[in-house]
Amino acid sequence: MLKSDSIESVHFIEPGKSYLPELDAYTEFLTMRGIGVSRHTSIDTVPSNAGVIWVICGSAPAIPSRFKKELIVVHEYASASVGCLAFLKDRFKCLFHSKPTYRVFLNEWVERQFNFKDNVPSFLRDMGVPHYFFTTEPSDKRFDYIYVGETSRLLAFRDELSALSLAGKSLVIIGSYSKKLENLVSTLPNVNLLGRKNQSDIPYFLSKAKAGLNLMPLQRPYIYQTATKVYEYLAAGLPVVSNSYKWIDNLSNEHEEAIFVRNKLSSPECWNEVENELINHHAEKDRIEKYSWQTQMSSFGLLQALNLKP
Repeated sequence: MLKSDSIESVHFIEPGKSYLPELDAYTEFLTMRGIGVSRHTSIDTVPSNAGVIWVICGSAPAIPSRFKKELIVVHEYASASVGCLAFLKDRFKCLFHSKPTYRVFLNEWVERQFNFKDNVPSFLRDMGVPHYFFTTEPSDKRFDYIYVGETSRLLAFRDELSALSLAGKSLVIIGSYSKKLENLVSTLPNVNLLGRKNQSDIPYFLSKAKAGLNLMPLQRPYIYQTATKVYEYLAAGLPVVSNSYKWIDNLSNEHEEAIFVRNKLSSPECWNEVENELINHHAEKDRIEKYSWQTQMSSFGLLQALNLKP
């Protein structure tokens, strides 16, 4: 087991209810190098001898004086702010978050939204996919489409889901869901809610689908940020069907053989056309390895700055 000469442990501070698969990837990377990892929802539980405090922002707490001067502080911004007055929320964070040692951003667009003016070194780190998605084996197909992830966004696609069902296509939805979505799905005979599953179980369900579905509301910041589900679909060998928006349009230019983007999916005829087109679409796994967490970690500049070699 390898170990950094200077870092004994890393303490992550995370928002309490967020789903953060990147923390599992960090934990695996660090523990393989003999570095202790702990997760906190408050800086109050972080021990005073901590060497690295890594804050998933959200908010960023002030660092109490009880910590040693050599403390390394990382602020990670995996998303720009959402909801009402999102731009002002980003400006507030820029003005009032304490100055860390390093910053991490999901991509260049997210970094630009905060527009920090100091000289703190920053690094980009995209989302990734666990290794077990890449070993998904094809299986008997039980449904036409699968949707994995944040389900509240599907409420903006009532017409599309209704058209899919009317076309006789089946869809399963994996993820925690609200009563509003449950009521909507109850009117769609070919759509089923499976609830939240462990991430390690997702490849099994992907293997039973013909294609992965990605529907994203045309709202900031979603249209500029990574839809991790798309990487998961591709890693499992599934073609992807999506509405058109900035991030997916750019990705589809790289993977025309696997990603099928349509501006309109609100009629049964559209879904029948999609099925005919999908015959010519398939994911090529040898081109998808760059989305694995292993690849993301090996190219992550912050880990190299901390002398944590891939």
